[in-house]
Amino acid sequence: GKTPPATYRDMWQTLLGAKTWTGEFTNHTRQGSEQIEAAIIMPLIQSDGQVSHYVAIKEDITAKRHQEDQLRKLYLAVEQSPESIVITDISANIEYVNAAFQRVTGYTREEALGLDPRVLKSGRIPKATYDDMWATLTRGETWRGELFNRRKDGSEYAEFANIAPIRQPDGAITHYLAIKEDITEKKRMSDELERHRMHLEELVAERTEALDAALEEQSALFETASVGIVLLRNRTLVRCNRTFDEMLGYAAGEQVGQTTRHWYPDDATHAAVGQKLNEGVERSEFELVRKDGSRLWARMAGRHIDADDRTKGMVAIVEDISEERAALVEIQIARAAAESANRSKSEFLANMSHEIRT
Repeated sequence: GKTPPATYRDMWQTLLGAKTWTGEFTNHTRQGSEQIEAAIIMPLIQSDGQVSHYVAIKEDITAKRHQEDQLRKLYLAVEQSPESIVITDISANIEYVNAAFQRVTGYTREEALGLDPRVLKSGRIPKATYDDMWATLTRGETWRGELFNRRKDGSEYAEFANIAPIRQPDGAITHYLAIKEDITEKKRMSDELERHRMHLEELVAERTEALDAALEEQSALFETASVGIVLLRNRTLVRCNRTFDEMLGYAAGEQVGQTTRHWYPDDATHAAVGQKLNEGVERSEFELVRKDGSRLWARMAGRHIDADDRTKGMVAIVEDISEERAALVEIQIARAAAESANRSKSEFLANMSHEIRT
């Protein structure tokens, strides 16, 4: 049912005209498979000019048509490939180029046929690259690499080439096949990305250097401060400066990881300070205990890193006010002594006045 009706009409019209007909039929075999036949049908004409018989010579061309169909598909695939495809003879003379080659290079098929691909050379590829390419192809191996070529109009382009030898059934190399991808835009984008990457790395390096310098400055300020600076998280010491360690008689870093309980003389004081911190009291005075058991008076000013998320911890400034407290005590003693002397003087004068009157 695949033979067009027009074929039969043409056949009979030709035969009835006493002429030989040549054509094809698509039929089915007894097994049900499709078969294509090439037919030559001739009329047998008697002496009186009448057709008495027809002689048909048929040939099964199914396999041939399938091969032709495959070749047609292959040709269309090669011709319509987005990559340039070039076939040369053993002397590197071009015998075939596809549409992509014409589009990329600017050479028409007629102009390219017979040319040597070196016509595309831009002069930017080292001779060693071509030497390696031909050495590889001569060994019967596939060569892969990047090439910078020149179009017909003089502009340059980059392509990635896969070039392989074509062997005949006996193993002899008769042609070379080149499949080449135009990577000009990819290279441009890659180069641009590389420039951006390098610029970004420079910015990161500059920023890192600036941050390192700032951290060094902050670390210097942190370590040389005349007051203790402490970073606490969940009342556990995360970091403190040298001044605070020295204030309590500890080696540098010895207190890191410890809770603040060892600072206070008793649990009640520890709990009271914790309560003040929870209530947001930012400044208070209390006694601290040194490593050797001696005590000192300290003034602490603390602030949470994030008031809405106290799990981030707090920073406390601790100042040793022992001398200040001692001076205050001395002032209080002197004031009490002066007040006592004034009272004694007043009493003496009052007694003297009474004695004089009596």
